[in-house]
Amino acid sequence: MALARRGRARSVSRLDSFPSMERVREALSAALGDRYRIERVLGRGGMATVYVAEDLRHRRQVAIKVLRPDVAAAIGAERFCARSRSPRG
Repeated sequence: MALARRGRARSVSRLDSFPSMERVREALSAALGDRYRIERVLGRGGMATVYVAEDLRHRRQVAIKVLRPDVAAAIGAERFCARSRSPRG
């Protein structure tokens, strides 16, 4: 993507279009309620960001994968959930 700025084109990285980390944490906290506490980002890829969180009910660490909105719209929640439950092998 490029933006015109004072007659010059400027390249904008994909990260510029992502919501801020604080906004993401707020949205995750609202969605997950008091069940999980987000601790940190574990990794980022082209499709999603994975967070380390604490499962407050079972007192254990878990990974929570959050798809980018455009990816979620393209593949749909059903396909994503089915893939996450499939055995690896």
